[in-house]
Amino acid sequence: MKFGKNILIPFNEARDKFLTGSAVFIDARTPEHYQEGHIRGALNVPLADFDQMMERVLTELPEEALIVTYCDGEDCDLSAQLALKLRKLVTRMSAYSTTGGVCGKAVSFPSSAAKDKKVEHVFSP
Repeated sequence: MKFGKNILIPFNEARDKFLTGSAVFIDARTPEHYQEGHIRGALNVPLADFDQMMERVLTELPEEALIVTYCDGEDCDLSAQLALKLRKLVTRMSAYSTTGGVCGKAVSFPSSAAKDKKVEHVFSP
């Protein structure tokens, strides 16, 4: 699926937003993939569960949050689809998808995983 450039945020800009704490990151992957490793502090809103989860998730977000969605990489469009759904639902927030995804890439965002599993990968281009 092709998405316009207005939905995409360059990877370096997304990383800067993470480092300055000026964006909320949302992982569009399944809970299983999220548990395997995700950007530290990211919320998990699988695209398939969007309708059931968004009312609760929206209460956790700042009033005019900048949202950056991500998924598994260039062949995954879940994050772009999630960003589009967020934009339609909540006009007071800005939602963007990272270009090329972030998961599975080498080091740049601190990551977290299930508590009994150590994950040292961090995400970068």
